[in-house]
Amino acid sequence: MKKIALMMTISLCALTMACSKNDANENIDKPVETKLPQVMSTEPYVETREPQVSNTPQTMEPVQTTVPTTVEPIQTEAPPTTAPDEVPATGDPGENEEPGETVGILDEKDKYEYIVAYETVSRVEALQLDRCKVILANRMELMGITESSVWIENDKIYIGYNNESYKDMIALIAKKGEIQFRYNGDYVLFDNSKIKSITYKKDYKGDEYLIVELFGEYTQEFATFTQEHISGKLVLNCDGEDMMEITIDMAVEGGKFSVYKVPGVNVLDMLSVYIQTGTVYELNPTTI
Repeated sequence: MKKIALMMTISLCALTMACSKNDANENIDKPVETKLPQVMSTEPYVETREPQVSNTPQTMEPVQTTVPTTVEPIQTEAPPTTAPDEVPATGDPGENEEPGETVGILDEKDKYEYIVAYETVSRVEALQLDRCKVILANRMELMGITESSVWIENDKIYIGYNNESYKDMIALIAKKGEIQFRYNGDYVLFDNSKIKSITYKKDYKGDEYLIVELFGEYTQEFATFTQEHISGKLVLNCDGEDMMEITIDMAVEGGKFSVYKVPGVNVLDMLSVYIQTGTVYELNPTTI
């Protein structure tokens, strides 16, 4: 009996171990099969990449649509900028104008209330006449004459201005501007070519005087002359007209001396401008 019971126990243990072994083999295979879908799954990455790819064409569209809008305004603005001085003709047409025709650039004569005309005493070339025009324009600028202009037409020089108070000053501006210091009336001691500058000063009383400075190469010659002619008389002459008399009371060293301005002689106000701009050909007033 004991032998039979022992054999049955051994058989049961063997059977139990066999079953446990089979169960163990089955448990080893099952986890591998359940993990495979989790490792190989790529669905989350596919879903997140799709919106990024679809945004690419959307960002390019605004760039393409802005190109024609920036070009068109430039083309449409070009025509109005041509001929700004042209204005539509009004009233009755002139002799050489057709009704509805536009008028060109305004004539210089139409811009100014007062106009004077000058012509050279002797015949000059066109370039020489143009040089006179430039000098007169520079003189007007230095004298502070505004709303004015100088132009040439039919071999005449015209000066136009709008302020009536400029009348006397314009007449001085149109002078030749030749300055001379003479001794004993006839002997020309020096002229514009020796004068470096003429400036105005005021003394403590408020009286105006001129400071005349000569160029260096003439300085010694003038010093010698004044040393030898103490108490002699110099005459300041402008464009052939005597302006004032000057007494030599000492030798002039350094090429600089002062002369008190004679009240009421307006041309003396122009001496500095004549030296700065140079002389022009002699001009005479003429009809417009």
